[in-house]
Amino acid sequence: MYGLKNLKKKTNPKKIILAIVVILIGGNLNSQSNEDMIKKYINNQKIRFLNELIEFASLPNDVYQKNQILENAEYLSKIMERRGISTQIIETKTGSPNVVGELKSDSSFPTILFYSHYDGVPTIRSNWSSDPFDPVLRKGILSDSNRNSYVDEMEWNEMDQDWRVFARSIADSKNAILTLLFAIDYYQANEIEIPLNLKFYFDGEEELESPGMNGFVQTHSDFLQADLMIICSGETHQSGLPTVKLGIRGILNIDLKLTTANVDLHSGHFGNFAPNAVLEMSRLLSSMKDKKGQITINGFYKDIIPFSESDKALIDDIPDVSDKLLSQFNIESPEIKGKLLQELINQPTLNIRGIKGGYVGSEARNIIPNKSEVSIDCRLVKGMDPERIFQLIIDHIKDQGFNVVLNDQSSSIKEGWNTVEIRKGGAFSASKIASDHHLSQKVIGIMKKLNSSNLVVEVTDAGSLALECFDHINVPFLSLPLSNFDCNQHTANENLAIGYFLKGIETIIHILRWE
Repeated sequence: MYGLKNLKKKTNPKKIILAIVVILIGGNLNSQSNEDMIKKYINNQKIRFLNELIEFASLPNDVYQKNQILENAEYLSKIMERRGISTQIIETKTGSPNVVGELKSDSSFPTILFYSHYDGVPTIRSNWSSDPFDPVLRKGILSDSNRNSYVDEMEWNEMDQDWRVFARSIADSKNAILTLLFAIDYYQANEIEIPLNLKFYFDGEEELESPGMNGFVQTHSDFLQADLMIICSGETHQSGLPTVKLGIRGILNIDLKLTTANVDLHSGHFGNFAPNAVLEMSRLLSSMKDKKGQITINGFYKDIIPFSESDKALIDDIPDVSDKLLSQFNIESPEIKGKLLQELINQPTLNIRGIKGGYVGSEARNIIPNKSEVSIDCRLVKGMDPERIFQLIIDHIKDQGFNVVLNDQSSSIKEGWNTVEIRKGGAFSASKIASDHHLSQKVIGIMKKLNSSNLVVEVTDAGSLALECFDHINVPFLSLPLSNFDCNQHTANENLAIGYFLKGIETIIHILRWE
């Protein structure tokens, strides 16, 4: 390569032009060489990657089964230590430990903390088309014509980017954890220094809303200090484009139990006399939202912090996929009409997760149900205090003519008409990094360079994580989701598209280059 000193000594115009061209494009040539090396490495290792993912996903990880979570933690610790990561398993009050690790490089380098989780939600085997812990391959989204296949039954050239692995936690979020480790493999295999100090926090109780996170962060704040935390969890935008998310919504989980009598009563003998708990619960729920989808609880929207102009610009740039999703999920029309999905996920919600009462189908009987139970989640945006929202919901239930008791007081309350027992579950506030923060701009820049500017930047993730405590120790964070948006996380037939899996490894390799 010609340097500037050479230019001063040479007078041949052709050589001068050549030197200038080399200087101008040399970085791009080097970048292209690096890109080719990364792609070649991933291609050569893809069978190993897939087999290790399947091995990890074969471990049952029901967050309510502590022996399963401990087995996963020990497995995770071993594969981290295999890569030279100094690792610890740290117990939590729930018995679902956190696995943390550190890979030091140079004190002058920035420190990046990666967060993900390895626990999973329970499975109902009868709802799955295959054993959720016996990972199988299928072509595309599940259909009746698809058969189950295993990796050792197929040649790689039989698969394309939309072949999928079906298993619990394959996309939420065991894939993300292994993606991080496989990216480290690339640097170690090629003896390339990572210009970052790396820390890892793998949560074992995320599916419980991470009840011990606040105390864990306070106790281990020194270890968790970092220039930036990157959350590797969640789904990319529904357009399929690579995605960066600058915030996370908060949540408030609530369970209600309405009691109208001390026993179920015969619908013939007591019809029109005994109040029906399911009907009364339905009326209560209907009072919380109007037909346009707006939440009618007084003061619910009051404290929302408005978007900045830069946030609004990011939202406006996101591709509209509303029609595509309506067709894909066979939805006639959205609940709130006239707004794009990206606008709607930046607003708070009140969602009825499930309702129970009486009997249906072959179990139906001629009774008036005396109890009805409901589970609710509220997604919260920046500015909303979950404790305040909880009180607003209590006040609303009282305004509808019901007596309200907290679940820890219910033993002293006689069950009967007009009684609603309320229990508050997981609750935490939303949090986000500013869109013009230099580190969010750094990550966005890396992602745009990798993806030729084909990138979605979301102001906030539609999901929720209990990460507000990182605000208290001044560690900013953003999210790099790595799973396909139609991965069925938290439900039956959870899946991960192979193309997204391999793209995720490439993405993290580039993030670790930090340039």
